[in-house]
Amino acid sequence: MSLLELLQKDYISSPYHWKEMWLNVSKRDIDWDWISIDKVSIKKIKIDKKLFAFPNEVDGDQATYMISNFEEEVWEPILINSDYYLLDGQHRLRLAFRTGMKYIDVIMKKKKEPRVSIKLRASFKREEHFNKVWNSILCKKKK
Repeated sequence: MSLLELLQKDYISSPYHWKEMWLNVSKRDIDWDWISIDKVSIKKIKIDKKLFAFPNEVDGDQATYMISNFEEEVWEPILINSDYYLLDGQHRLRLAFRTGMKYIDVIMKKKKEPRVSIKLRASFKREEHFNKVWNSILCKKKK
């Protein structure tokens, strides 16, 4: 996508493989759901650096580099919590602001219901037990 095309977009959809990755993470995460939400208004996204320690400050040069070398295949959704506070993706959000986008795809981190977490823990313990038993059987067969 050329720079001119990028500057004319108010929304660019993230490729499905990023959303699928977070769906798979959600299936294995005992405590958190990771929910893909398309086309969220950028105005809804909030930033509070006291809540979350960003590993690095937003680097204007990095955002400029991302704009100049933009590729749709690597346009990953940003991560937010259920109150719409940014968890990760500060450079992607800056790129969206600087290019005039109005919407962005997000992955929302939301606490799972306690009963779901309990069922998942039990299921993973059974799976872990099965794997230990299966591996011990395989080890005995090899001898």
